[in-house]
Amino acid sequence: TRAMRGGSYLCHASYCNRYRVAARSSNTPDSSSGNLGFRCMAEA
Repeated sequence: TRAMRGGSYLCHASYCNRYRVAARSSNTPDSSSGNLGFRCMAEA
């Protein structure tokens, strides 16, 4: 399995606790999801 960290932007506070950075879930390595991603950061 593959660990997925962080949250999905599709979650709503009334039914999902995946907003938190500490949120964890798992899936198979060959799976994909259209509602997960990553953020880039640069110092200004």
